Amino acid sequence: NSLKCLPVWIAGCHQMVALVGKSYSTRLWCLLELFTYDMMGGAAENMTVLPFGDSKAHSLTGKESAAAKDVDVRQALCSSPRDKELLISIIEAGVGVDGFNAWFNTRIGHLAERTLLPRFQTRRGST
Repeated sequence: NSLKCLPVWIAGCHQMVALVGKSYSTRLWCLLELFTYDMMGGAAENMTVLPFGDSKAHSLTGKESAAAKDVDVRQALCSSPRDKELLISIIEAGVGVDGFNAWFNTRIGHLAERTLLPRFQTRRGST
């Protein structure tokens, strides 16, 4: 039942903030929330990516950068196999898995670079 209301709840949001840690891009619900915000007309300038946890995970210079730009929603995790099956079927019926992956890897990869990297560099330079 919560899934049916997700677009309504997110459409009422004026801003979206993602607290990104090492596992963020592997969590299916997190990916779907960002996608829903974007598809419901959320403005890119109102989406912010903030580091969460170990700052080394947010350097966006190596493996973490690739993870932020090379997501395959089929590999994302969900605590309930039933939820994962349902969410993947919704994605397949909508834009398709390849369309979703392309959206995430371009839109969110660029967003992460725009909002996360400057914060990391500022924090790194101040130490």
